[in-house]
Amino acid sequence: MEKAISMIREANKALKTADHMLYVTMPVVNDNKIMMLVTENLCKAVVGAMDVILYYDRLYKRIGPHGDAFQMRYETFKNKCAARYNFSNENVALIRDIRKIMEARKKSPIEFSRRDSFVICSPSYRTETITIERLKNFMNQSKEFISKVNRIIEQNVRGY
Repeated sequence: MEKAISMIREANKALKTADHMLYVTMPVVNDNKIMMLVTENLCKAVVGAMDVILYYDRLYKRIGPHGDAFQMRYETFKNKCAARYNFSNENVALIRDIRKIMEARKKSPIEFSRRDSFVICSPSYRTETITIERLKNFMNQSKEFISKVNRIIEQNVRGY
């Protein structure tokens, strides 16, 4: 159970870092490249929180082995854990959307800042645009999701 506690603490730390970058650092520095750092930390936070739930359910044998690939973990979470803990479809979609942005960035041949946004181009030059408003929306959804995971772990683990 110690592992679940350390995992949720890492997710909370990543969320706090993303929040600070978005609301404190970005307005001061005024550099759109920070948007990707915020997105990376949000991804680490929500995927980490998802992994906590998977670890917790696996520990108590509510789910079987699910593999290490993100897609398999995500499908297990979506199909078996989300309903058990009453996570909304928006929470499940949040994980997918943030992860999709990070995957697009890995495959991207080019990315650039434009006015108040950061643009990621795919190899076929389809674009994914990240704006401050979109990040704030992701941040609010992430806070809701991670606070729910915190409550679940808090209720079921002593000494958290």
